[in-house]
Amino acid sequence: MEEGLFRQQAIDNAYERLHGDVLVKPSFSHSLVIGFLVIWVLLILFWAFNSRFALRETVQGWVETPDGIVRVYAKNSGVITSILIAEGDKVTEGQPLLLVSSIKTMANGDLLEDKLLSEYRAQGVILDDQLSSSSRIYQQKRTNLDKQIASLELSLSLLEKQNKTQNQIFSITTSQLERYEALKAEGYVSVLDVDNLVSKKLTLENDLQSNLIQRVTLTNQIEQLKSERALLSEDKQNEIGNYKKALSYNDQQISQLRSQKTYLIKASKAGTISNLQVKQGQQVVANQSAPLLSLAPESNRLLIHLLVPIRSSGFVSEGQDLSVRYDAFPYQKFGMSTGKITQLSKATLLPSEVLNAPITVNEPVYRVTASMDKTYVEAYGRQIPLKPGMTLSADITLDQRSVMEWLLAPVYSLKGRLR
Repeated sequence: MEEGLFRQQAIDNAYERLHGDVLVKPSFSHSLVIGFLVIWVLLILFWAFNSRFALRETVQGWVETPDGIVRVYAKNSGVITSILIAEGDKVTEGQPLLLVSSIKTMANGDLLEDKLLSEYRAQGVILDDQLSSSSRIYQQKRTNLDKQIASLELSLSLLEKQNKTQNQIFSITTSQLERYEALKAEGYVSVLDVDNLVSKKLTLENDLQSNLIQRVTLTNQIEQLKSERALLSEDKQNEIGNYKKALSYNDQQISQLRSQKTYLIKASKAGTISNLQVKQGQQVVANQSAPLLSLAPESNRLLIHLLVPIRSSGFVSEGQDLSVRYDAFPYQKFGMSTGKITQLSKATLLPSEVLNAPITVNEPVYRVTASMDKTYVEAYGRQIPLKPGMTLSADITLDQRSVMEWLLAPVYSLKGRLR
């Protein structure tokens, strides 16, 4: 009899089991840990679905009045001879601000402006003489033409009277010839008498034609002279107009020289003087990059101007909220202000096209205008007003999503591509 590896009793015992499944009761500490983990996961999910975070873009800008800051430059190079205002003064439109002298001296010691003024004055005298002479010449030509026209018209009148007389003689001769022809047929008049009347009639016809030719010639001459007289008047007006233009230009040059010699810089609008950077006796250069002074228009309103780079402008639109940090007031200590975008430019500005910006621009930007909720900063128990020109950083709120939406954004993006 063959025997196996295990006894039969051991094998039979292995098949015998208790009725039902065996349950292991967890300990209290295990249950506590699992409950804590479940609650923690639920809290995280609740936070992920209900907590919202904003997508922000940070840009640079500055504070400005609606009318902007007026920067005053020198019109011509020269020396400041008088400063008529002081820093912080309030001025009205047209009020004198600075007196500038731009007198230049030639190598021989003469003043250039005085030399040029003398030349322009002499040229003005010559032009006045030419204008007067032109009027006299025109009047003389007009008188000559009038006399010629009157003489020709008189000749034409005499020819017309002569023509009338010749027509009467021609009519009489024609009638006489008809009677002679009848008498010739009856033998009362000779052929020679009839031939004499025919010759006389032909002579009268020739005289009438000559008279007509003379009258036509005189009429054409009169019309030509009248045309010359009309053109003479137009030529006179053109010539006088040219002289007057030359005189006007000459006067402008004189006025310009006088204004360049010493000229006033006036306020283009009412406002407050700021950034007065010149002193009496200081040399100034025309069209220099630095302004002589700035003029802040009086306004209770302030705006925020932002320069948004192209790379950050994709989702920027009107009505979006701003969180503003003023460089003059650290936000860690004085907090942040708020605002709202009110206007967005339609075209980009290159760095060279951005004018009078107190911040550096190194790339193409869009110009954005925003309103501010308050025009002051609360510091040390008082309200400190903001000033035009203050620089700032602003966070533009582009979008708000829950944490779960941010986490699933790649999935949504992939889903959009698959579609």
